[in-house]
Amino acid sequence: MKTENAVIDTRSVIYILIAGLLIMFTYDSVAGSAYKALQKNSSWAGLTTDSNDEDIKTILKVEESGGNYNYTLIYKTPRNCRLKAEELMADDNTLKLKFFEANGGFCDKLYKGKITITVKDRKTAKAKVEQKSKNISEIVTLKLQ
Repeated sequence: MKTENAVIDTRSVIYILIAGLLIMFTYDSVAGSAYKALQKNSSWAGLTTDSNDEDIKTILKVEESGGNYNYTLIYKTPRNCRLKAEELMADDNTLKLKFFEANGGFCDKLYKGKITITVKDRKTAKAKVEQKSKNISEIVTLKLQ
């Protein structure tokens, strides 16, 4: 009788281990990998539609240096400015950054604002750029370049 229970317990342990491995693999390959897409040297581009209904090419650059990540949001014509951001919060598919440096123009309005990036898959992300004190909120869909 004790031997029979040991076999059942061993099988249960094996099933639990297999289930755990499957969950870890699924989690890493689906959700975890989405966030990891932003955690490498990469460039993401899309169009931001401003309040005048004008499309502005927008680029998010992610650069790794010594284990740290540097994020730069670049607006092309007519804004022609850039913002540097630092990480505030991250989970499996969302990254929240805070702008800590702007180089003038429209970007000065976004200084100390935030960008929330939600990765849809390994090649597509949606970014919400906002500066609540200036009543600015914009959304851009970014594609990996």
